[in-house]
Amino acid sequence: MVGSYFRKIATDDDNRWTLQRVYTHDESDIQYREVTNRTDGAVKREHALKYAEKIKKLRAEKEREAALDAFNYLNGKNLSV
Repeated sequence: MVGSYFRKIATDDDNRWTLQRVYTHDESDIQYREVTNRTDGAVKREHALKYAEKIKKLRAEKEREAALDAFNYLNGKNLSV
């Protein structure tokens, strides 16, 4: 009886932690206005995803420039972006 109670509490805590940091993007719900709400984990995740997208765009631009330089070198042309 006591073991099942503790198991339920632990499962609920795990589920709340996952919802707050991974799935929940709505802080209007009063249930998530706590010290451990999603602003710690999920907001950092959102910033990391935005930064990763920025890095991918910069890398793609450099790769296009390098490909154009290689094309110009191999074909004796002087094309630019």
